[in-house]
Amino acid sequence: MKNIRNSGWVILVAGLAACGAAVLSTPTAKIVLSTATLLPPAATLGWPTATLVAPTSTRVPPTPTPSPTPTPTPTPMPDLLFFEDFTDSSVDWGIGSDDDSKVQYLSGKLSISVYRKEFMAWATAVGLAFSDVYIVTTVVGSGAPAEVFGIVCNYADNRNFYSAGIDSDGFYIIDLKSSGQTVTLSSGYAGTSNPIVRNAESYQLALRCARNQLTLYVDGQEIVSITDTTHTTGEVGLFNLNFGTSKPEVLFDDFRVYDQ
Repeated sequence: MKNIRNSGWVILVAGLAACGAAVLSTPTAKIVLSTATLLPPAATLGWPTATLVAPTSTRVPPTPTPSPTPTPTPTPMPDLLFFEDFTDSSVDWGIGSDDDSKVQYLSGKLSISVYRKEFMAWATAVGLAFSDVYIVTTVVGSGAPAEVFGIVCNYADNRNFYSAGIDSDGFYIIDLKSSGQTVTLSSGYAGTSNPIVRNAESYQLALRCARNQLTLYVDGQEIVSITDTTHTTGEVGLFNLNFGTSKPEVLFDDFRVYDQ
């Protein structure tokens, strides 16, 4: 018997047949290759699927720090150039009298009386000249409506100056005196938007006499403003103008001059 290795089953059988040996019918082995079954996706099978949810981060913005409230810059007060309370004055206010008028100190006030109808008397701080100023005074005992009282500025002499004032009936006036001639620059009765209280116990008068502008105020309210370039500097003072009243006296309680 001839056995050849690795020649397979067919050669071995043939060799046996040649030797007269009985041939056994041996079943052949059937090699079955198993095939991998590809399963469908889990979703098809109905398996639960895990959903990956990325965590969301809620971003909270930082609370802004409030800015400090800016402190307002205070408006600088104008410089006080001159003050007079008429109690112990070192300034010459022209104290004296004649047939038409009288100027005197009276209980800490400056009194200006006018005895002649349609006549104006004034008193200035003699020798003190100013330009571009804001003048404030308080008037008490303002008299009858026919009597106008107020402030003088840019006084050069009795022929050249400005005057601005009111009466207790609501009338106002700004006059220019130039070379002895009087010109009314503005006059009338204050409207309802800028009222002058009738027959008040007192009035605070102010006159801005600066940079060719004359502006009259009563109790803090602007009454009238005009422009004129005739006079630019001079003394300051107070006046009383009698249009025919039976009560000729006006009292001025204080007097201030501020730089403008």
